[in-house]
Amino acid sequence: MTNQKRLTRLRKRLAKNKIESLLVTNILNVRYLSGFTGSSASILITQDKALFIADFRYLSQAEEEVTGFKIIKQEKPLGQTLAKILKGISLKELGVEENHLSYKEFKLLCGKLKSVKLIPASGLAEGLRLKKDRREIARIKKAASIAVSAGWQVISNLCQGIREKDIAAELEYQLKKRGARKASFEIIVASGPRSALPHAQAKDRRLKEGDLVLIDWGANFDGYNCDMTRTVAIGRIDKELERVYGTVLRSQKKALSLLGSGVKNSTIDKKARAVIKRAGFGKYFDHSLGHGVGLAVHEGPTISRFKRHETELKAGMVITIEPGIYLPFCGGVRIEDTVLMLKNGYLNLTEGFPKELLIL
Repeated sequence: MTNQKRLTRLRKRLAKNKIESLLVTNILNVRYLSGFTGSSASILITQDKALFIADFRYLSQAEEEVTGFKIIKQEKPLGQTLAKILKGISLKELGVEENHLSYKEFKLLCGKLKSVKLIPASGLAEGLRLKKDRREIARIKKAASIAVSAGWQVISNLCQGIREKDIAAELEYQLKKRGARKASFEIIVASGPRSALPHAQAKDRRLKEGDLVLIDWGANFDGYNCDMTRTVAIGRIDKELERVYGTVLRSQKKALSLLGSGVKNSTIDKKARAVIKRAGFGKYFDHSLGHGVGLAVHEGPTISRFKRHETELKAGMVITIEPGIYLPFCGGVRIEDTVLMLKNGYLNLTEGFPKELLIL
């Protein structure tokens, strides 16, 4: 999809919400709308103007990457630059992405734009990102193939005595070796009792006989991410942990079997969660079932049982399905895949890595 088409869609959303103009400060939204891959810039959108604002460090890059925008050099703080720009534009209101604007920045804008009312407008650009186009899907597929290959290379060779930190470092190296720009996030490696910590950092702990090892990783390819988790065993594990693993796997299979365009995210979460509750582990699964993936590792839609997140899944959305059970001081299991929603069903982008319990 071209920048111009994305701008047209955004302007329609602005008009529908009766918002005169929008200041985009979320750098991922800046990239989505303009194609800019740098780390600092903002965008001002009205119904007839598209202005890309960046300081001198990024002007040459913007000239190469950005199309459909007038590029403006930011010589002073953003508020002062906007005040100068708006002298030639008659605006009464300016929507701002309040989730990506500090209180200090907000106060500075208010001070410089005294005749313009600032109104919250987060979510307008993010709404456009819910459904991926063909090029976005291709990048996520590539990220997923890299993650699966690198993950199998590292995880299939695990054994007693290896440190969690070394596993994370080797996995990140294998991702980059295969073409990833970086890991999607700090790789999670948690072994033994630490596997009950859903977002544990890799530590100096060495793998031991009887450990569960939970590894959560992803690849970033050309700005787009995937996200996956596997839990493996080092030798034979406790029977209760085997039961936990089987329960999580059944829960994920249940969720995947329900996927399809038009299905409510809350329905999927509740049915997958019910599998875990029936097994007696309900209180040990307290996070959402999944989330959207794209330019951000965690973006909409949230796959949750809560009313505030409720939406219908649509073809073109890319989401994760990641049930988990975490028994304090004992161990935990999470199984996660990145899947592409289709008109009928789904395509599992990370299915190349086995999900039956792998005993190493």
